[in-house]
Amino acid sequence: MAGSEKLVKRIRTLKEFNHDFFFFEQNGFHLNLEHSLPILYSRKESQEASLLLECMTEKLLSIFPALLRFEKVSILYNNQDMSSISARFANNLEKSL
Repeated sequence: MAGSEKLVKRIRTLKEFNHDFFFFEQNGFHLNLEHSLPILYSRKESQEASLLLECMTEKLLSIFPALLRFEKVSILYNNQDMSSISARFANNLEKSL
């Protein structure tokens, strides 16, 4: 960029935005974790699933600055099963926020 004089003259501001997700449409994004479902929903508890939940939490947290305004984040899960993936993810996200 610095080597192109025409470009440098036209840029007024340049902001860096770090994100860890992909927009595939105007209101949709993808965390790029294609092989996560078998790991998350296997019958046995694994360290790999815990690490994947942490990764998903970090990726989702990188989305929030891209949103212009958000009032709340809602994750629906069954309150009776606090060991479910959704409940664990919601707890991770709440701790990180």
